[in-house]
Amino acid sequence: TARRPRTNTPLQALAALNEPTLVEAARVFGERIQREGGRGVDQRLTYAFRTCLARSPTPAERTRLARFLEQQRAGFRQDPAAAAALAGQGNAPHPAGEDAIESAAWTMVANVLLNLDETLTKG
Repeated sequence: TARRPRTNTPLQALAALNEPTLVEAARVFGERIQREGGRGVDQRLTYAFRTCLARSPTPAERTRLARFLEQQRAGFRQDPAAAAALAGQGNAPHPAGEDAIESAAWTMVANVLLNLDETLTKG
């Protein structure tokens, strides 16, 4: 039987996590999640998941992503300069009056979702 070729290797995924264009795409997607995803974290995570994967997250996935979001917020509170640098990534326009820490944290969530094998291969 023929094996289906893997389209995304761990090395490709690692390279994509830090590729400037993809980081900018994650930033813009993170802003969209905040703007269109609803008010609460659960609503926003469900919106982000459905946008990337065309399905809702499982309870375990939602819990892990919510925990990751909080870890990112805490880290960026400790390093606001890093938050500002990430929130300012790329050439796409930035929303006026954005909270750099919140924007950076949601950028990281978006980056994770955009780099999932399930997102990249839809399979």
